[in-house]
Amino acid sequence: MTGKLLTNLLRWLGTRLDGKKSYIGAIGKIVMGLMGLAMIMFPDALSSLGLPELSFDESLSLILGGYAVFSGIQGAGQRAAIDKVEK
Repeated sequence: MTGKLLTNLLRWLGTRLDGKKSYIGAIGKIVMGLMGLAMIMFPDALSSLGLPELSFDESLSLILGGYAVFSGIQGAGQRAAIDKVEK
């Protein structure tokens, strides 16, 4: 019973998030990069959370990678808008 309920919930959630998975992934990358920077700034306060320790370069590349995904999505959206106007 619980498995069927969970399956239905996950299917419903999947349909609601259709088209938004790239945004969620990009936000996750940016947040992970920011947490890496926070771990560098406050290592003693955040070490008990069990987060992976990232170097400054790794954190920065995660943040910039998330930004690149957002830029790509924006570019694709602008191209789709241009195609609609041309038709």
